[in-house]
Amino acid sequence: MSDPTIRSIKALTNIFVLEELPAWNPQFRSSIPIRSSPVRNMVDPSPAMAALRAGPGDLLKDMKTFSFLFESLAIRDLRVCAQGLEGDACHYRDANGLEADAVVYLHDGRWGAPEVKMEAAFHDQAAENLLKLSERIDQSSMNPPFFFMILTADAIAYRREDGVLVVPLGCLVP
Repeated sequence: MSDPTIRSIKALTNIFVLEELPAWNPQFRSSIPIRSSPVRNMVDPSPAMAALRAGPGDLLKDMKTFSFLFESLAIRDLRVCAQGLEGDACHYRDANGLEADAVVYLHDGRWGAPEVKMEAAFHDQAAENLLKLSERIDQSSMNPPFFFMILTADAIAYRREDGVLVVPLGCLVP
């Protein structure tokens, strides 16, 4: 990254437009290296929409951009919920490309991993990734996952046959 880009990122972080989500470092069974760099999310996606001059109709025509904005909103809400439960929100990404958009880690050792997917077409892959993550955690030194969840824009919350929860963003309550 160039110096002006780094200064811009620091400035946006200082005025609470961007927020870093730290990497989660659990105990693993495998020797796959995990990424330790934080990811940056917008604290509030509304300014991005205003900068794009995008309204609801525009976002419905550009689902990729809409998904990025929805993910920022969801990560913000997950962070607030985690703090309300005396915990932290992190992200997970390993060298093989397995990732979780967020990991909620409570100070009593419980943890869970939400994946943010607006569209139901991506739920199966999200659940598969979450279950792969569970297989990589060394449960002899860490608690088993308390939950796996797909955080979505759907209207109905339910538990899938594989045990993964599908939860509308509006159901999060700190």
